[in-house]
Amino acid sequence: MLLGAGTLLKASYSIVFFVEQDSNSLQQPSAPQRRRAGLTGRILVTGAFILFLSLLLGAMGLVLVRREAGSFAGFGVNTVGRQAEVRAHPAPEFSLATLEGQPIRLTDLHGKTVIVNFWASWCPPCQDEARTVEAVWRSRVGQDVVFLGVNLWDAEPDARRFVDRFGVTYPTLLDANGRMAIEYGVTGIPETFGITADGVLLRHWVGPMTSNELQGLIDELRA
Repeated sequence: MLLGAGTLLKASYSIVFFVEQDSNSLQQPSAPQRRRAGLTGRILVTGAFILFLSLLLGAMGLVLVRREAGSFAGFGVNTVGRQAEVRAHPAPEFSLATLEGQPIRLTDLHGKTVIVNFWASWCPPCQDEARTVEAVWRSRVGQDVVFLGVNLWDAEPDARRFVDRFGVTYPTLLDANGRMAIEYGVTGIPETFGITADGVLLRHWVGPMTSNELQGLIDELRA
């Protein structure tokens, strides 16, 4: 965005320079010609400056809107839940540490149904579904179902406060550099992925989930 503004500023300077050069190149113009040339030059300079300011303010407004929406590096907040199309394929391997420093790898979870939920503490839909996800997790304890929360685009202290606030008891992984999110094709948050017991990524849900939706997704993975 800053590069674009700089380019526009250079363009406005170029227009001014062109007008001045054009004015200087006139050979002994008459007084009326000089007045007309000066007026034309001022109009061009003023127009270029107004155009530059308009584009700059528009760009700044876009940045502010994207920040308010919670977007980051092309990602955004998913406010409406829906099932996304996904071609069944082996789930990408990952190895991340939990908030407690315990490493967890996907290969260690072979034989269990895995639910992976990507979230951030500042995301309103993530907050809305947090207690629902925790309740469904508690209802599935002892059924060979593993829940993993993956925190990204966040500060660790904020992630810890989120876990405490919503009473999250399943493991929370820290995807500090966003690599796992990229490998799983995350487009925003929250997003949930369902992995079968034999390691196949079978389901992808974009946005918040209700209890019935999450329970149904687990049943599909275990069918």
